[in-house]
Amino acid sequence: MRVLLRDIEILRYSRIPFAKPPVDDLRFEPPDKCEPWDGIRDCVEGDPIPQQSIDAIKELNFYHPEVQEFENDNELVDEDCLYLRVYTNNPNKKADMPVMVWFYGGAFLFGNNGASNGQVICGLHDVVLVVPNYRVSVFGFLSLGRDTACPGNFGMLDQVMALQWVKGNIKNFGGNSDNVTIFGESMGAISSDLHMVSPLSKGLFHKAIQHSGTFSMPEIIKEDNNDFLKMFLEELNITESKPDIILQKLKCLPAESLSKAGIIGFPYMNFTICIDGKFLPDWPEKLMQNEPSSSIPTINGCNNTEMHGGVHIFMSPPKFYEGYSEEEATELCKMVISTCSGQEIKDIDKAVETVKSAYTKDLAKNDRLRWSRFTCDFQHDFYSTLHTLAQVQFRARRKQPTYMYVMTQQLKCHHDDEYAVNMKKKPDFCQCDHEDDIVFTFGMPLMNGELLTKCKFSSDEIELSKAWIKYLVNFATTGNPNKGKKVDVKWPLYDLNSKQHLKVQMEMAVDDHLIEERCKLWQKTILGL
Repeated sequence: MRVLLRDIEILRYSRIPFAKPPVDDLRFEPPDKCEPWDGIRDCVEGDPIPQQSIDAIKELNFYHPEVQEFENDNELVDEDCLYLRVYTNNPNKKADMPVMVWFYGGAFLFGNNGASNGQVICGLHDVVLVVPNYRVSVFGFLSLGRDTACPGNFGMLDQVMALQWVKGNIKNFGGNSDNVTIFGESMGAISSDLHMVSPLSKGLFHKAIQHSGTFSMPEIIKEDNNDFLKMFLEELNITESKPDIILQKLKCLPAESLSKAGIIGFPYMNFTICIDGKFLPDWPEKLMQNEPSSSIPTINGCNNTEMHGGVHIFMSPPKFYEGYSEEEATELCKMVISTCSGQEIKDIDKAVETVKSAYTKDLAKNDRLRWSRFTCDFQHDFYSTLHTLAQVQFRARRKQPTYMYVMTQQLKCHHDDEYAVNMKKKPDFCQCDHEDDIVFTFGMPLMNGELLTKCKFSSDEIELSKAWIKYLVNFATTGNPNKGKKVDVKWPLYDLNSKQHLKVQMEMAVDDHLIEERCKLWQKTILGL
């Protein structure tokens, strides 16, 4: 598929298989390497969406811009999904271009490679972009126990096999298999972070970027998925207790039935990463102490209002806009701290009051959304910023080359009908929401053609996207975001003294000591109670 961006021709190769279809007997099994094909393969048709709930996807699409590429069917879901896309501007074996492999997010419940269009990145820079599908929800993360025939993490094993495909084949598309950067957003970032410690991923990549996600975030990794498994099996009327019998019954059920049962706990409970003994032989924190990738350069970052828009509103409309009461906000705070802190809080009531006092002192008492905003502010730090900082500081202590960013740019399409009529709007205090960075990372403001969620962008947003992509591709090329094409603001390495990071906005800037006082509040005061 050829796309013309200015004077540069971009080629997109789609529906390239990197594993056998995970259907029938291969459902709930590790990916199996596919056989070579004869003749010339048609790589024009789009890839199917991994089996998942389409209704949930439709609802989520109202909250952010979505690519509509080549009139693909955005409702075609299929278990036969293990395909990848390659974007390149020079499919010459001697081109030796850096390779970037993107893992999409979606709570390990949703997502597909069709939402990540590489035409702008490859149009502006000499780089090869690879976007693999991987199994999600029950199909990718069902676990019946570590010592069973279904230990889980199949979606992560899909990613490993895609990286193996890149290592063996990307030269044919102009890529250098010895210069591979993995990157992703949200669960895609967590995937990237997990590959840093998994023994199965060693040697398959050379740099890593994590946008709004680290494996230390609450409730991401569990010893097992037994709590949700029980609910899931009850929904399907499966009463057997032996794992082998359960597995055989699940392999025989229609995919649609499994998809529906797989989201009954959404957004609070679902199948997720577990300690499977293979991809994760132990807890990541333990593996990280002997991390095989400790010399790999990384970029870690987050947005400055991750919990202030789509995620929060989607979970609790219309209460959010009506304004939570203090009692409702207090109960939510108590639930979050008590269940997601990873440790027992001795005096939970005192901890909640400490959080409330710290996070509401600058909020107007007569603001109708005062307690709605409070729930956003404390959860943003609790779920996102604290964990990003912890990962960055761990790597800095080990002298691992690490760069940190915070994106603060507010997208006009989320707030102004002039830029998007049909997109659901977000509150004014939401600046850069979860997923907003993807718009700039993939150059949506510069994209040819129409977006699925119709919107337009300002000239400033176009320039920011170009500047941000330049940093990312410089890093993918050299391991240093400042080395390569000239950047206007030097992005400093993160160190434990200056604690500097790049502030990504219309006018790039360097800032330091991100939420330092609130970090002390959580680390010393609240979690010490």
